Amino acid sequence: MKPSLKTSADFSRQLAAVQTFLLRYRVLIFAVFVGLVYAYVIMQFNHLSTAQPDPVAVTTAEQAKQQTTPHIDPAIVQKIKQLNDNSVSAHALFNQSRQNPFGE
Repeated sequence: MKPSLKTSADFSRQLAAVQTFLLRYRVLIFAVFVGLVYAYVIMQFNHLSTAQPDPVAVTTAEQAKQQTTPHIDPAIVQKIKQLNDNSVSAHALFNQSRQNPFGE
């Protein structure tokens, strides 16, 4: 079924009226849109800043923190100390730079 000419003309006239309205108030519409986005972001910040952590996650994190103890292999510690003692020239250079960082 073909739309009648009258219906098509009414539609194009209404479309032209909407287009004129949007062109006339485009700056105001844009400002309102930006304001709404800004308000949404601020409300999300407020919501996220007052959110409380999940109690299950807190207890799980505390348990994991208590169970993990750092372990350093004594052989590696000994090797690092040995390498530090062997590099006397580098040690002197770094030591001098630490004492006077702005000196030449």
